[in-house]
Amino acid sequence: MTRAYRASSLAEEKRLLLERFKSILGEDGGRRMTWEKLVAKQEIEVELLTGSAEALADREVGMAAVKVAGSFLELLSPDLRGDSEVVSLAVDGDGFALRFASDLLRDCKPLVLSAVRQNALVLEVASIQLRANREVVLEAAKKNSLAMQFASPQLLSDKEM
Repeated sequence: MTRAYRASSLAEEKRLLLERFKSILGEDGGRRMTWEKLVAKQEIEVELLTGSAEALADREVGMAAVKVAGSFLELLSPDLRGDSEVVSLAVDGDGFALRFASDLLRDCKPLVLSAVRQNALVLEVASIQLRANREVVLEAAKKNSLAMQFASPQLLSDKEM
């Protein structure tokens, strides 16, 4: 039975989740991944999957979750996946977390540029408009030329590209 199920209230569930995130991040802020932290990260993912919708919609829980792993953005509420601060924090830790962001944020040029600087192939999930944006596509291509396959046909047919 996970900690989320043992929580008697939303406040208790939130407290337990925040404690778990803090323990995973540790004193080094999560920069050094140990075997214990990796196992704990997998356990917290199960706790998030079995957690209440209310906890997954809580901004403080969401911010802490994506700080542990950007990919946890997928488990959060649609409102949090549309929250620019939560998504930005997720993308800072894992550029590919952009794939779980709202459509509106996948059309946010600064956010997409940040994501493609980490993982050029995330260009695939950027908005159609940004896949046609020369700056965004060139930034992705600098990181990994395979990202060009996700550029818009119009941009690819541009002789200057």
